[in-house]
Amino acid sequence: MKKVKCYLRKPTKAAPYWRLRYRFSDEMNYRQMSLEVREKQTATKLMLKFIEEHEREASGVTPSKAEVSNANQSIASLVEEYKDDLYAEKRKPDYIKTTCQQVMAPVKDCGWQCVNDITAQSFKSWRSRNTRESSPRTLNHYLTSLKSFLNWLVRHEKHERNQLGFVQTLDASDDIRRKRRAFTDAEIVRFINAAPPERQIVYMAAFHSGIRRDELFSLEWRDLHLLNNPPVASLRAATTKNKRGEHVCLHPELVTALEAYRASKSKPSDKVFVFMSRMTKFRQDLKAAGVVYKNEFDEYADFHAMRHTCNSRMAANGVPLAIRQKQMRHSDPKLTACVYLDSNVLPVDDHVSSQPPLLPKLVSHIVSHKLVSEGQSLSTSDTVAKHVDTKKPFINKGFSRGLSSSDTVCLDGMNGSCAWDRTKDLVINSHPLYR
Repeated sequence: MKKVKCYLRKPTKAAPYWRLRYRFSDEMNYRQMSLEVREKQTATKLMLKFIEEHEREASGVTPSKAEVSNANQSIASLVEEYKDDLYAEKRKPDYIKTTCQQVMAPVKDCGWQCVNDITAQSFKSWRSRNTRESSPRTLNHYLTSLKSFLNWLVRHEKHERNQLGFVQTLDASDDIRRKRRAFTDAEIVRFINAAPPERQIVYMAAFHSGIRRDELFSLEWRDLHLLNNPPVASLRAATTKNKRGEHVCLHPELVTALEAYRASKSKPSDKVFVFMSRMTKFRQDLKAAGVVYKNEFDEYADFHAMRHTCNSRMAANGVPLAIRQKQMRHSDPKLTACVYLDSNVLPVDDHVSSQPPLLPKLVSHIVSHKLVSEGQSLSTSDTVAKHVDTKKPFINKGFSRGLSSSDTVCLDGMNGSCAWDRTKDLVINSHPLYR
């Protein structure tokens, strides 16, 4: 039988009445309710009455108040009330629609009519049947939506407890729904030039700022402060993913493009960008630019990949991790350093090759001795570079995913300079953001 553990809490200045803290035997956290009395004797009687009622309900002698009030109310009608409450909380319409759909999908498949029909075992059975069609991450979303709905019922005293409270989520660590890659600068130039003007400015803003798609299309002209020093875009809390107002620095090239794009009669409340309802046009622009949407490594160049590109370009041009995290608005630096970074576009070989030799004299002696002993002569260029000045700040000089055949060791050329023959790819930007 489900037992209830409870005790009384004394009145305080903030709470002048006796309070009852309680939890059931199958729950982890305590709940609290005010008894609305100031005398300890009366509070004790109310506590004993509370224990007696819940033990009778648990034994099946009498139904609970919530069960009586919702005995004939369907889950669908309760979901409608839940939806109205979410609208009252100013949740986004897309979030409300998705959440309610994720609640009703298992309800229909399992044949649940009222809330009492929902059991942990029936949900687990439904989840097992859908493991092949849906990923672990998707199934976890269904569980989260159902738990939120049941918790809402408990808070509004429409149900006694959350039956799915102890159901664990599936391990989704290996469930990468879509692996994205960064655009190279050559691809960026072709992609932007292949698009019409109303989409060119959108793509340029995404590449330069890293602002998410929904946030971009929510921008109004009043949110852009192009004359500020530095120029920024103010993202309103209602439009951001984490529901917090934030500022994003704007690149000078983007500021110039926005000033030229803005119509003279545009109002502060007008939208900055033309909304793209579907990604069909985006795919068309990729095809026209000769950019592969999905490569042989199952890496995607979709709209969100432009956010990855923004972070990867900053990393390639020497922008510190803390600055990149601030620009990307990541709460965890691991997202900036790992998830949103395409290591294929980093100039790793440039940094490795710029290190000074460990034993230049010994290596030169070994090579010279071996060649001379075989009767061969050495040219002045067949030696290893003596030293590379690492005191100067490193500036990225372009890179690509593939190197040219002549991308070899830095040779000791004329006047002690290093001559590199590389395939230039990423555009060098002199703005401090990309140093």
